[in-house]
Amino acid sequence: MKLISLLFVIPVLLLALGTIAITAPAMDIKAPKHRYASIDGLRGFLAMFVFLHHSSLWYYFVRLHQWGLPSGLFYQFGSTSVAMFFMITSFLFFSKLIEGYGRSFDWLTLYVGRIMRIVPLYLLAVFLIFLTVGFVTHFTLHETFGALMIQLGQWIMIMGSNVNQLIGTKYIICGVQWSLAYEWMFYCSLAVIGGVFFRLRPSLIIIFIATAFLIVFALIIHSYYLYWLWWRLCPFLSGLAAAFVALNEKAQKFFSHLWVTPGLIALGYIATCVYPLIISPVPMLCMTLVFIGLVCGNDLFGLLIWKPCRLLGQISYSIYLLHGIVLFITFYFALGFDEAASLSIVKHWLTICICCIFVIILCAFSYCYIEKPGIDCAAAVTKKIRNLFQPKTTKEGVSI
Repeated sequence: MKLISLLFVIPVLLLALGTIAITAPAMDIKAPKHRYASIDGLRGFLAMFVFLHHSSLWYYFVRLHQWGLPSGLFYQFGSTSVAMFFMITSFLFFSKLIEGYGRSFDWLTLYVGRIMRIVPLYLLAVFLIFLTVGFVTHFTLHETFGALMIQLGQWIMIMGSNVNQLIGTKYIICGVQWSLAYEWMFYCSLAVIGGVFFRLRPSLIIIFIATAFLIVFALIIHSYYLYWLWWRLCPFLSGLAAAFVALNEKAQKFFSHLWVTPGLIALGYIATCVYPLIISPVPMLCMTLVFIGLVCGNDLFGLLIWKPCRLLGQISYSIYLLHGIVLFITFYFALGFDEAASLSIVKHWLTICICCIFVIILCAFSYCYIEKPGIDCAAAVTKKIRNLFQPKTTKEGVSI
């Protein structure tokens, strides 16, 4: 059974790459090259690995009604991929702090950019969750309207509560919301870290707001997502280390050599195939070294900078956040749990192949009409906010 499942990994990845290669030109999705272009390709693969992880979980969920049973490589597809997403986040933003060391730093642009990048799509996901709950519960209220509004607020604040007494509501999106709580806690900590360690001097307003939300998300994590807390924070330290190493020209030259690539692949194999989980020192160190190699210029024989891979990376956030909804609709509504439970392992993965195509098309649309507009208007929103707090002047320069 395990071997048959693994045989479908490559076809699913190829389907994803083929679908985005066809869809992207039609929707004007571009993958511009930049300094860390390989990170775009990496993001695409990580998002698809998370999709594969949850696809395997659904095989057992429809049969045993228990979440989180698979082990081995399919489990690693989830835990290791999220760890590397955290590394990417940490690396990119610590790189910004390092580059801005001791100079003026635009904290407002950073935070508005994050909000406009992450929040619109997340709100869409929350809307789809509540809509799905409505269909499952036949739009019959099992809670008071006030309780439902509290649950909406909890989901907006990434608490992942049950909605309208539907047990396991979070599985509609495969429970991926937990990682956003960690991401936001990290973003909120940047103002404090930047002021203390990088001499970036955020304003008192930025410090106050960032610290307040840092406490809020720390409490949310403590209440809802405390499991493996320190191991989930370790990848952020790995990203910090990578940000410093990537500045070294000797490191860049060393890791960009082709002969280093087999070594990085070997380290990845040890971390994901020899160890059952990433939450131990050796696999975490192995994946940290792999990540350092990638940000220092190794592109895995050109795979990560191949255009379809970078295009997949452009829609990776949508894939990560929305793929669970496609899986839920497929197994709950389209097939039904009883029919899904009767599928052979081959038919299950053929179903996943079809889901993969729908996921990529859906996420291409969400990127074009939700993500990208949010990204594009971030500068304008920042300007409006800045103008609100700047005193207006007359032509003579007198404040009015």
